[in-house]
Amino acid sequence: MQALTKFTLIILVLALTACATPQREKSFEVSLKQMEKLIRWSEFEGAMNMIAPEYIAENNITQLDVERLKQYRVTGYTVTQQEMDADQVLFRQQVLLQMYNTHNPVERSLRWNQEWRYDEESNRWTMHSGLPDVVGR
Repeated sequence: MQALTKFTLIILVLALTACATPQREKSFEVSLKQMEKLIRWSEFEGAMNMIAPEYIAENNITQLDVERLKQYRVTGYTVTQQEMDADQVLFRQQVLLQMYNTHNPVERSLRWNQEWRYDEESNRWTMHSGLPDVVGR
């Protein structure tokens, strides 16, 4: 009888895990696509909404940083590396951005390292890294 109870518990845990994974995966895909879309269209204020509030507070991302980015137009967004941790709650990717300053239309390339974390409470992925650094700080 005890073996049957353990077996039932294992099946229940596996079923619950399987149910959570598709929701997390869908949220993940939506978040990455949304960020790419916002950056491609130079919607940097919208991209700020996808960054974890605690990261913004700790790293002092200001409106001036966003205004600086608004001077740029993105011409390319290429994912060059991706890595998901075993627990599927931490994801890192590197993006190669091609962009130009509207005041000096010379295209430049910029590597942007992103770190995404899954928040169990909100069922949402948020970025725990900043916006692209166009001034090289």
